[in-house]
Amino acid sequence: MSPWLIEVSGDRFDTDEIAYWFPSGDVFGVELDGGIYLTGPGLDQCISAAEAREYGAAALDEFAAAISVLSPKFVKPEVGSVILLDDEGRRHATVFAMAASITVRAKAHGTLEISGQTQPAETQGQRLIRTVRERSHLMTAASLWSEANRSWPRLYRILEEIESDLGQTVNRARFCSRNERQRFTQSANSAEIAGKDARHARSKFDIADDPMTLSEALTFIHGLLQKAVQRREVRPSRQI
Repeated sequence: MSPWLIEVSGDRFDTDEIAYWFPSGDVFGVELDGGIYLTGPGLDQCISAAEAREYGAAALDEFAAAISVLSPKFVKPEVGSVILLDDEGRRHATVFAMAASITVRAKAHGTLEISGQTQPAETQGQRLIRTVRERSHLMTAASLWSEANRSWPRLYRILEEIESDLGQTVNRARFCSRNERQRFTQSANSAEIAGKDARHARSKFDIADDPMTLSEALTFIHGLLQKAVQRREVRPSRQI
């Protein structure tokens, strides 16, 4: 364990996911005294609490991007206090100010169906991280999805990042029908449907005959993101 411990602060519903999906690696999640912390050899290089916090926050951003693809109800936690373990095992904490909120949700660990895979040595969250790290557009899409602001413009941006990764529209990639994509884009563009979050002014775009609600759009974009990750997934190397 690294001499640094970075508190993962948020609803326990979400912080538990960090240790569940990322139990090992350069930085990983661990449960200590009823809380979830980031630790690991990657933090050993840090020489101050501020540097350790920054390093931990970057790792947490990646973890949240992956988990939000697997679990759409996941809400990204924040890094909290930074604890330095001295040679005698005593803890010295540096506290950083942050906001907190409480919600009530039902938990079910999400998974993506991957054919031909049985009990991989790494968790699906770790595999997903390896996938999106190698695809800049997918990393951006997953990172945007992990943020709380899932507005119409944000969802449209995620669609554009997915299609940039694919090099074609999602319907041509057979992720959805042409009509489904058109329902989404027309709804996102139309002020009559998306209201203040519309990408364009009123009457500039035709209103879809069967417009999407924001709830439908969230489900639609999350499904596209999962399919994009599945297509690019980095498979574990075979043991010889």
